[in-house]
Amino acid sequence: MQIRSDRKKFVAGIMAVMMLVVLLASFTFFMHEAGHECTGEDCEVCIQLEHCSHLVKKIGTGMLTAGVCMLVILTVCGGLQEIRILLIRNTPFLNRVRLND
Repeated sequence: MQIRSDRKKFVAGIMAVMMLVVLLASFTFFMHEAGHECTGEDCEVCIQLEHCSHLVKKIGTGMLTAGVCMLVILTVCGGLQEIRILLIRNTPFLNRVRLND
């Protein structure tokens, strides 16, 4: 169980690093090619800049969506924890009290 959890954390970390590398590469390309000399309608650099812009917007929207989902999940889990505390009363069994004769 612990190995599977560690592996998931590792994979999530690798994915986060890869996402950051893609974002940094896109921003670097933006900065480097922002002042290029456009050759017309079929300019390859303009097309690549458009693709990079679209990628950055998609990743930004995905991160916003993930953040909102995490906020909702944490709020619901916190609310469920509060309901559980209110509904379950303290009993000797729940407190693990040993009842001797």
